[in-house]
Amino acid sequence: MSYNLSEISGCIKTESHSVIPSALYHRCKVPVRLFRVSGFAVVLISCTSFMYAQKNETNTTGFNNGFSFGSIWRVDNSRNGGSAEFGFPVHSGKTFVRDYATLNGAGGKAEGTYFGEASIGNKVQIGNFIRCAGFAVIPYFFINAEFGLEGFIKKNTFNKALLADFNGGGGFEFRFTSQNSFFIEYGGGYFFPIGTDRTELPADSSAGYALLAIGTRLYL
Repeated sequence: MSYNLSEISGCIKTESHSVIPSALYHRCKVPVRLFRVSGFAVVLISCTSFMYAQKNETNTTGFNNGFSFGSIWRVDNSRNGGSAEFGFPVHSGKTFVRDYATLNGAGGKAEGTYFGEASIGNKVQIGNFIRCAGFAVIPYFFINAEFGLEGFIKKNTFNKALLADFNGGGGFEFRFTSQNSFFIEYGGGYFFPIGTDRTELPADSSAGYALLAIGTRLYL
């Protein structure tokens, strides 16, 4: 859906209070039901994973593997941004499985169009501890699904849409202490609008991409 910014400003009357015509209101309304459902699904998956999490849990490697907080910087073909993640162990041991709930924000410019997005996601990570002298290297792979809102601005016209983003890849995490780590991830994915007429959106509102991410984690 799209509307001109000057059209919105012209809808405000010069009375004691502002009135926006109902026709424009319905035209600007975003279908958020799917977004709410996806958000509920992410929360449900994360809460289920939390049932398996043990605070201050240490596995056979001697490193904490309980609840974790993380911060990530990510860049791909047309976007860059950051994420906050909250992780839970699903299976512990030398080979492990973890689940992450993520909050994501990104933006960029392509073909004269400025865009930004905000999303929530769920990531599943499967990895293996490799002990070294005084630290551990953890190769792993991951799959990730994100759902959110995306907005575009081009020539005073604002468009917005629900967004789906699926990606996957591999990474290496380096554990130098029992609680802290540094990691790098690489992979690729595809993002696209959902529940919206694509003819009203820029041509690059859906695209495949390669990604690179770096971040840190704190394990409790």
